[in-house]
Amino acid sequence: MTRSRILRAALIGVAVTLVLAVGGFLWWAQPQPLLPEANAALASTAAASFDEVDGKTRLRMRTVLPTVEQLERVKGFGAVELGQQTLGKLADYLTRM
Repeated sequence: MTRSRILRAALIGVAVTLVLAVGGFLWWAQPQPLLPEANAALASTAAASFDEVDGKTRLRMRTVLPTVEQLERVKGFGAVELGQQTLGKLADYLTRM
């Protein structure tokens, strides 16, 4: 397996993990079913794309939340920082391969 394929596979794994983590948090943090916002967490979407740029792989991750309140909850949970830490650890690992 080439280094770029290993990198791509590792990045896919990290992206899937992050998408599942954010989705899990949104499911856990959803309001009580009697509130009108109860299904708002189900309206969120997450996507990851991989593009080759100058022989390297660029990972783009995007999560769209239906309300600013949910965005603030996710930020308050530390999802952005945790995601950056995870990607940083992956980059460190891949440079040592």
